Amino acid sequence: MIARTKRLRIQALEEENWKEFLRLDGNSQVMRYIHQGATRDAEEVKEYVRRALEIGTLTGIGGYFTVWEEATDNFIGWICLRPESGKGLRYEVGYRLLPEFWGQGIATEAAFAMVKKGFLEWEIPEIFAKAYAENRGSIRIMEKIGLRYDSLGKNRELRYAVDRATWILEGNALTSLGVRISAKAIIERDGKLLVTENGDHLEGAYYLLPGGGQEKKESIEETLKRECMEELGVRIQAGEFAVIREYIGANHEFAAWDEEFHQVELMFYCRLIDEPKKEALVDGDLRQIGFAWIPIEELEQVRIYPKALASWLNGTRKNQYLGDVN
Repeated sequence: MIARTKRLRIQALEEENWKEFLRLDGNSQVMRYIHQGATRDAEEVKEYVRRALEIGTLTGIGGYFTVWEEATDNFIGWICLRPESGKGLRYEVGYRLLPEFWGQGIATEAAFAMVKKGFLEWEIPEIFAKAYAENRGSIRIMEKIGLRYDSLGKNRELRYAVDRATWILEGNALTSLGVRISAKAIIERDGKLLVTENGDHLEGAYYLLPGGGQEKKESIEETLKRECMEELGVRIQAGEFAVIREYIGANHEFAAWDEEFHQVELMFYCRLIDEPKKEALVDGDLRQIGFAWIPIEELEQVRIYPKALASWLNGTRKNQYLGDVN
C-alpha cells in the first residue's frame, strides 16, 4: 500500500496490471492529449508497463502506481511520481484515469496524495508536472495540488513545478499539523473592502482577506502585521475583534484535496498606516497576483472566500461564530 485517501487506494504497480493499462491506453478519449493521440495495442502496453516498472528502480522511491476505488475495488487508473533522472532531484507527477471517473475530483485527490507522500515522507526536493495548454483540466489540477507555473515548452506544453520548502511553507503540509489558527484583517475605506486578489488561470480572480496562519511564539496581532506586510506591503494597526469562522476542508467543495485541512480563522478590524502598492509586495501567497478595493455592497457578486463574509459585512456585523463555512 502506497497511500489511501477517503475514496482511493494507491498500490504498487505489478506486471499483470498490463490488462488494466490496456483499458486506458486502448481508449481514444484517454489518449487524446497523449502519445500524439494514438492508442496502444496489448504488446505496446506490456512494454510500457515493463518500462514503468524499471523507472521505479532508478532511485528506490517513486515510480508508477495503480489507483483503485476503495468502496468497490474498481480499477480507476494510474498515478506516477517518477524521477526525471537517476539523481532523484526532480520528480514528475502524472496520472491517467478511465473516462467514467473523470470530473469527480479523483485525479486531484490522487495527485495530491502522491505530492504529499513525495514531500513529507520521501523528502523529494522538487516535483513538477506537464500538460498541453489546451488540456485545461490538467492545468487546473496542477494548480490545485500546489504547483505553480514554471515555463512554456514546445508545442504549447506548460510546465508547473514547486520545491519541497516552498510547498511546505505555502501551507500544503498543514494537514499533518492539526488545527491551524489564522488571523485576517478587515480593512475598509469609503464603503470598500481591501482584499488580496488571487488567480487560478482558469476560473478567474478570487478574493481573500489579507492575513494568514499564526506562527509559533507569535501573537495574533503580530500575525496580522506580518501577513499584511507580506501580502500588501503595508503596516497596519490592529483593532477590535470582528468575527470568527471555522473551515473543515472535508465538509466543503474542495474536499478532494483539502479533506484533512482544519482552520480556525479570527477576523479583526484593522487600519492602514501605509498605502498598499503592488511594487511593495514582499511575499504573497502561492496564487496572489495583487490586491483590490471592492465595494462592500458588491461582495456577493464576486468570488470571495469565505462566501459568508459578504452577507455578514452587509448585515448587522454581530460579533459571532459564523460556523464551518467557506
